[in-house]
Amino acid sequence: MNLQAPSRPSPSPGEVRSLPGPKRAPVVGNFLQLDLPHLHLQLEGWAATFGSLYRLKLLNRDVLVVSDPALIAAILRDRPATWRRPANFEPIFREARAHGLFSA
Repeated sequence: MNLQAPSRPSPSPGEVRSLPGPKRAPVVGNFLQLDLPHLHLQLEGWAATFGSLYRLKLLNRDVLVVSDPALIAAILRDRPATWRRPANFEPIFREARAHGLFSA
């Protein structure tokens, strides 16, 4: 899977689902595992375990986590033409009291 090509569209849901990630609970996925006060450290730990691209499941939504700085820069540069955020992303993180941290 080559996600670094600037002209490449966002990964398909099937590609995201094939990525590794922490074990998920039925229905809520990884939602109850999130340690909001230490979320940055938790995500860093999962990146050390699962690599620079991994997935989380938050309720019924697959979330692609990217920890490689070069890839993050490419995504930000190409956004919004090739990468988009879900319309309901902002309310989900506002409710989880993580607004602005990952929804900017």
